[in-house]
Amino acid sequence: KILDSDDYIRAYGKNELVITGISAILGIVVSVIYYFFQKNMVTAVLLAFGIIVLTVFIFRRDMYNENLIDKIKIIRKSKQMQKRYYYKYLNSYGDAENEKGTITGNSQ
Repeated sequence: KILDSDDYIRAYGKNELVITGISAILGIVVSVIYYFFQKNMVTAVLLAFGIIVLTVFIFRRDMYNENLIDKIKIIRKSKQMQKRYYYKYLNSYGDAENEKGTITGNSQ
């Protein structure tokens, strides 16, 4: 990835600001709907605030230009990779191996 040069705050640029704005609008709409059904203003405000904070937490990039979604993708890819590599030792020098697995040869 290429680092964004138009960061407003360190690791928080134009794309992240747009996503946060959209989630703020969505959070306000969800909290208004919640308020109409439950009539609880404190919980509605905390719900809207929580949605915005969660969005910032998920989409803010770190020093390696990766956000939380990128990190989850990296972890999933790492878990799917092969971890053990089975191989059989083949002696390329032509010497025989003894029972301890060491190479024997003409030692003087």
